[in-house]
Amino acid sequence: MSKKSVSKENYQKVESEASAAREILEGERFSFLRDYLNNSKTSIEKSILNNTIREAQEVISISNHLTQIFKKSKQLQVDEEVGKYKFITQLFTDLRTFVLLKEDLDNAITKKEVILE
Repeated sequence: MSKKSVSKENYQKVESEASAAREILEGERFSFLRDYLNNSKTSIEKSILNNTIREAQEVISISNHLTQIFKKSKQLQVDEEVGKYKFITQLFTDLRTFVLLKEDLDNAITKKEVILE
């Protein structure tokens, strides 16, 4: 069975990404971002679960005799909110994956399953 190898450049890239991801997930510097994203998720959950999203309509006057009406259906708005929710959830998942990748790589190097070139 041949052992896998990782170049120093690839290891440093994994290490750098994991460090940045950990800082975003845990660091004080990015607490505002985590709070913002978590508050957005909570707001989306409440809006959908409490059924507070309604069809929106905007009327724009183009002239004295002409107006334009823009309608945004409830379903479209729900779909947009679901997309935002999925993005936020996936972002946190991806950041955790960067951290875990580094940990897994370090464990594999320690167990001599992977050789660092």
